[in-house]
Amino acid sequence: METRVPLNEVKDLTIKFASPRDVILLYTFYQSLSSKTKEFFHPPYFDPKYGLKFILYLITLLFSTINPVRAFLKIFFPKVVILPLIAINENNVIGFAYLKIKSRIVHNEYNSELGIVVREEYQGMGVGSKLMQCLLNNAQKEKISRIRLIVDKRNEKAIHLYKKFGFKITRMIENGDFYDGKCYTIYEMMLKFKKA
Repeated sequence: METRVPLNEVKDLTIKFASPRDVILLYTFYQSLSSKTKEFFHPPYFDPKYGLKFILYLITLLFSTINPVRAFLKIFFPKVVILPLIAINENNVIGFAYLKIKSRIVHNEYNSELGIVVREEYQGMGVGSKLMQCLLNNAQKEKISRIRLIVDKRNEKAIHLYKKFGFKITRMIENGDFYDGKCYTIYEMMLKFKKA
C-alpha cells in the first residue's frame, strides 16, 4: 500500500550537488521507482539494458560529480558534462534532477537538456519545485542560457511544474519517446534565460 507523506512531515529535506559516492545511491534510487514513474523518466544513466550507452553515461555522470574534472570537461568536452542534483530526506534519495550540456552557443554560453524525477510517494509535496529552483540557480552559475526538455503528454504534474518555472511548449512530437516496447507522444519545452 502506498503512503503519501504530508508536506509538513517531510523533514530534513536537503538538496545537494551529487558526489561520486551518490552515483551508487542514485542507481539504487532509480531501481526503486515504480514502473509508472519509470515510464515518464527513463534516461540511460541507470538502466543496464542500454548496454554500452549505460556504461558511458554512468562514467560521465561519475566524472561530472568531481568539480575539477567537470570544469576541465566543460572547457574541452562540454557535451559530456552533467550537472546532477539530489533531494535527500532522512538519508534516503527521494529525488534527482540533472542538466546535460548539449552544445556550446558561444565561448561561455551553453544549451542543455533537463531531467527530473521524484519518488512517487513524495510527488506533489514541493520536492520537485525545490529541485527545479536549485537546478535553475546552478544553470545560471554555469552559464547555461537555454534549457530544453521533453515530457510525456500524459504527465500533467510535470508539465504544470515546468510551466510554473517559465518553460514554454515549443512542439508536440507524436511517437517521440519509446520505452518498454511502446511509443508515446511528448512535448518539447524550452526555457531561455534573459540576458542581464
